[in-house]
Amino acid sequence: MRKGFSLIEFLTVLLLISISGSLTLSGWQSLGESQMLQQEQQRLLLFIKNIQARVENSNQVWHLVANRSFDQKNWCFTAQIKHDLFICDCFYPVLCPKELLPHFYYPLFPDTVKFVGKKYYPAITAKFGGVRRTTENNCFSLISSNKQSVLSFSKMGNVSIKKPGSSSSCFNTAEE
Repeated sequence: MRKGFSLIEFLTVLLLISISGSLTLSGWQSLGESQMLQQEQQRLLLFIKNIQARVENSNQVWHLVANRSFDQKNWCFTAQIKHDLFICDCFYPVLCPKELLPHFYYPLFPDTVKFVGKKYYPAITAKFGGVRRTTENNCFSLISSNKQSVLSFSKMGNVSIKKPGSSSSCFNTAEE
């Protein structure tokens, strides 16, 4: 009697390994996208809170402007001092005057985490008032392939992250 594995036994083991590997890989990839979304929302929240701190120290009105490329594969934010004639475009930061003290945010994972909002450049996404730390009610979503989170602004100047299922108008009107 020969020792070793038959061809059928070898192919059966190979099939079981490939099936379990594909299931594990898809679960791992989903976890990676979830982590990317969480990291992106934390970075963006930190950017906005840093801008709010600058606004409080300057006692001026600042604008937050979101921009998204035409193919919707890239997005960014600009924060600048209010100016009646000029709104900076984060895709062309060299055109922005230095006296507006522009700050730019670029995502780490623009291919995985998408931005969905109600207002895009040249419209103003949010206004921050430095006198009483106020802003307008507004929100926008960050979306990965299987998860969504919302950054929400309240009139009192608070910025928070909301999860799906919370009462938010962003989930009802978000475009994809």
